Amino acid sequence: MGYTVDSVNWADVIFTAGGDGTFLLGAHKIRNRDKLIVGLNTDPDL
Repeated sequence: MGYTVDSVNWADVIFTAGGDGTFLLGAHKIRNRDKLIVGLNTDPDL
């Protein structure tokens, strides 16, 4: 799923689903320090 600058500006919280790499990639791409970013680890073994 993609995102646009408008959707990031509209959101109060950004969620990423995946592992550590997904969270870091999402945080790097968003680059908006005013947004809370929440990572959901979807690894079934954890």
